[in-house]
Amino acid sequence: QERLTLSNRVRDGQLLAFVEIGPSVLTPSKSTGNDASNIRYSTNRPTYQDFLGLLRSAVPSAVVQKRFAGAGAQYQKLQSLLTPPSVVETGLAEASNGKIKYQSQTGQIVNVAVPIVMIMLIFIVTLMGTSPIAANVVEEKQLRIAEVLLGSVTPFELMIGKLVGGAAVSLTLAAIFFGGAYYLAYSFEMSRYVSAESIAWFFFFTIIGTFMYGSLFAAAGAACSNIKEIQSFIMPVMLFIALPMFVLGPVLQNPSGTVGMVMSFFPMSAPTIMVMRVTIPPGVPVWQPILAALSTLTATIIFIWAAGRIFRIGILMQGKGANYAAVLKWILRG
Repeated sequence: QERLTLSNRVRDGQLLAFVEIGPSVLTPSKSTGNDASNIRYSTNRPTYQDFLGLLRSAVPSAVVQKRFAGAGAQYQKLQSLLTPPSVVETGLAEASNGKIKYQSQTGQIVNVAVPIVMIMLIFIVTLMGTSPIAANVVEEKQLRIAEVLLGSVTPFELMIGKLVGGAAVSLTLAAIFFGGAYYLAYSFEMSRYVSAESIAWFFFFTIIGTFMYGSLFAAAGAACSNIKEIQSFIMPVMLFIALPMFVLGPVLQNPSGTVGMVMSFFPMSAPTIMVMRVTIPPGVPVWQPILAALSTLTATIIFIWAAGRIFRIGILMQGKGANYAAVLKWILRG
C-alpha cells in the first residue's frame, strides 16, 4: 500500500522517484526473499540517470561497510584485499629497436579500423560505379538513344559496355580512395597493417562486385520506363548491397563464426564480407577467399546472362514498365 501511495505521488509530479531499502539488506541470507535484501528504485522517468548513478555508486559500498561492522570486522583493513584486480587489454608483444614491448594502443585500434575502412570503401565505390547504370538506361530509352545505338551493336554488347564502364568508374574511385587511405596509413607508419594480399582481394572483389550489381541495375533500367519506377524496382538490389552492413558487428567480433562464414560464401555479400575478413588478424585460410571468388564469379555469370535476356527485350520497350512476373518470363523464355 505504501508503494502504491508513493507511486501515485510520482505520477502526480510530487516526487521524481522513491527508493526502498529492503529490511534484510544488512543481513542477507539464502532463506530471505530477494525483495527483502534489495534496494528498489522506482520512477516513471527512466531517462533521468543522475540519481540512479549516485544510488548505485554510494549505497552498495555503505551497505558493505555496515555488514563488516556488524560482523566485528574493520572494512578499511580488508578493503584492499576485497578489491578485484583490473583486467587490462594490451596488444601483442613485438620487437622494436632491439627492445621487446607491447603493441601500442594505436596498433590495436588500427586492427579494428582497417576492416571497417575496407568494407566501407568497397561498398561506396561499388555503389557509385553501378547505381547510375539504371538511370542511364532509362534516359536512353526515353530519348530514343538506345534505338540508334542498337543499329551498330547488339543489346548484349551494349549492356556489357555499360558494365565495363561501371567497372572502370569503380576501379578509378577505388584507386583514388584507397590510395589516399594508404598514404595516410604510410604517413603514420601504419601501412604494415595492410597486407598485399588484402589489397589484391580488395580490387578483385571490387571488379566482380561491380559486374554483378551492375548487371542487376542494367536489367532494372531496361525493365522500367521512367525514373520513378526505378526506385521501387531496384529496392531488392539495394537491400542486398547493404546487407553486409547489418552484420558488421557480429563479423568483427567473430570473423570465423557462422554469420561470417555464411555471408562470405553468399554471392551477394561475399565481395564485402570476404574483404573484411581477410583484413582481420590473423586472416583466413587461402581456400576461403578462393571459394568466395568462385561463388561470386558463378553468380555474376548467371546474373549477366539473365540481365542480357531482360535487356534485349526491355531496352526497346516503351510505355508502362514491366513487373517482376514479366521480367521472370523474359528470362525463362528469352
